[in-house]
Amino acid sequence: MATERNVLEQMNILLNDALHRKDNLKDKKIILETIELIEELLVSNIQLDTLEKIKNNLNELDRKYDDLYHLINLYDSVYFNLKQRLHQEYVRYLREQNRKKETKTVRKKNKIFFFWYNETIEVGDSMKQIEITTRVQCSLKEAISLLQKQGFKFIRKSRVEDEYLTQCTLDHYSIKDLLSTCVLLRYLNVNEKEEFKKITYKKKTYDHETVLSEEKINVNCDDLEKAKQLFLALGFHSLVTVAYDVWVVSDDKREFAFQEVEGLGLLLEYENVHDFQGKEKGEILKAKKEMLEEIKSLGIPITNEIDVKKAYELVKKGSGIDDASNEITE
Repeated sequence: MATERNVLEQMNILLNDALHRKDNLKDKKIILETIELIEELLVSNIQLDTLEKIKNNLNELDRKYDDLYHLINLYDSVYFNLKQRLHQEYVRYLREQNRKKETKTVRKKNKIFFFWYNETIEVGDSMKQIEITTRVQCSLKEAISLLQKQGFKFIRKSRVEDEYLTQCTLDHYSIKDLLSTCVLLRYLNVNEKEEFKKITYKKKTYDHETVLSEEKINVNCDDLEKAKQLFLALGFHSLVTVAYDVWVVSDDKREFAFQEVEGLGLLLEYENVHDFQGKEKGEILKAKKEMLEEIKSLGIPITNEIDVKKAYELVKKGSGIDDASNEITE
């Protein structure tokens, strides 16, 4: 929390300065309360209501004083990071609660990465979240403007570059099956500041063309280019590169991730935060349809597709193969 702590301490310095410069007693009370809430964050466990109170106070001050607008900008990144940390802790808690009493731990060596790490797999129930990805039929600017009028705020921008490597070809596999043989070399840049490099394997469970669930194995990697050379030496080849920019907006109840994908256009990804572990296929499909309708209810023009798979679509586009759509039909 070192970075967040530095920002919070800087905010308290600015707020203390503002406390002595403002005359309105009500506003001085809000400033003083915000200082105390920030100090609470610095010395105790993170609480969601504390994060929200600070955000509400800063928004109120921002509306009244032009010289305090920078405070909400400073706080946005802290608010997102700490709220995400709370969510991750809650997910870990749910996973532990959902885990079966008899959890079997299997040590195995992954045949591709055996000289890098030993992977520990816990066999048992874990939290399962679902998401939808659909096509947006207006510009990014129009979509975000529409949501901002309904209380959504911009959270972050990211750049993602995924290169898919496989040892197989379309001569013997369908696109879907071919992608299941791939490892990804992933580069992620968040807000043009933080960089992450990973080797990823995705395992998806389908109902025809609809994704019911997805599991990921991630390995941190300092040098993606050397990793690629290693895979090429092992007989892999590059299948497709998926490059896209992501803009995330939120209204504190949900997050929408707009993805501007090179060669594909504008998509919208929406993740359901509820646990779908143990749910039947019909319940998952029903929830996905409701998520699609929820987006439509906000006035965003989208298609009826619920699982636009970026790599799948780009490989299909490059190969000329025509597969079934994943639109929801009545």
